[in-house]
Amino acid sequence: INLRGQEYVAGSLAQVVTLEPRDAHRYTRLLWIDTVTHLPLKLDVLNEEGQSVEQMLFTTINTQAEISSKDLEPSSRATSGISHISHRESRPVGELQWTLKKVPEGFQIISYSLFKKPPAVTPVEHILLSDGFSSVSVYIEKNGGLVKTGAYRMGSTNVVITMLGKHSITVMGEVPQKTVEVIADGLEQKPSGR
Repeated sequence: INLRGQEYVAGSLAQVVTLEPRDAHRYTRLLWIDTVTHLPLKLDVLNEEGQSVEQMLFTTINTQAEISSKDLEPSSRATSGISHISHRESRPVGELQWTLKKVPEGFQIISYSLFKKPPAVTPVEHILLSDGFSSVSVYIEKNGGLVKTGAYRMGSTNVVITMLGKHSITVMGEVPQKTVEVIADGLEQKPSGR
């Protein structure tokens, strides 16, 4: 963590803080923090080449006005359109039938769950890894058909899709491509009966 001086953002003086990774498995993040309210006013995520891949910025902010309770209520109510959301079931990590042999230092399993993706009847397994700041999701789906494998980038999110036996594996996160590839390469199914 390094301080990089102060700049004005949204009309407020902000302290620029750099969060630099110790290895090549995470992105650098720059935060502009209001010196009075300590609210983050700007965030910039830099990839391995130091290029901005994601940015969030307030152009105006008013922390003086009172906010009424009514203004904090949702503007719309969920309706029957929610039927496409699948049921998610959290499971103990000990029930996991997979091992992750190549996880970058600092990352650990945060949760393990199963969910159904209609119209499929076979549940998809989801493993969430985090180092406390960055997170990576691993989706494991039994799939007898063809899956388009490869590596993809969507803004700051990197994705690797691969096949392991009859399972399609998708590893994705707001981390460098190298990180999702290492995790995908280290995934193995535990032998039956264990």
